[in-house]
Amino acid sequence: MSQRLTAVVATVLAAFLAAGAVAGGKTTPKPKYHKTVKIGDNFYTPAKVTVKPYTKVTWRWPSLASGGGDTHDVKFRKGPRGVPHYQSEPAAADFRYAKLLTKVGTYKIVCTFHEGEMQQTIIVKK
Repeated sequence: MSQRLTAVVATVLAAFLAAGAVAGGKTTPKPKYHKTVKIGDNFYTPAKVTVKPYTKVTWRWPSLASGGGDTHDVKFRKGPRGVPHYQSEPAAADFRYAKLLTKVGTYKIVCTFHEGEMQQTIIVKK
């Protein structure tokens, strides 16, 4: 290997290792459970669900083959202390958005396009 290529590889490797050190060496937790939520025109189904910690919740938009639907998103309006207020990209068909829920508590989910009618409650409890 040339000295220049060796230097480039060493720099990239050092940056990769430094990024792990900055992140505290933490790894992303693995889901233990899975729950799928269907998104339809102005509803989430189920509208209320109880899951265990470390459940990966996946919201699924309708397929384009089935006609798709209106534009919707998933926004964490309220959750347990310390949980960021995540928001998906808006989509109308063939889209998925997933989050791993690790913290016990109640999560309030809304579609920002249809907040008055499109709401969901997810309760995470042991």
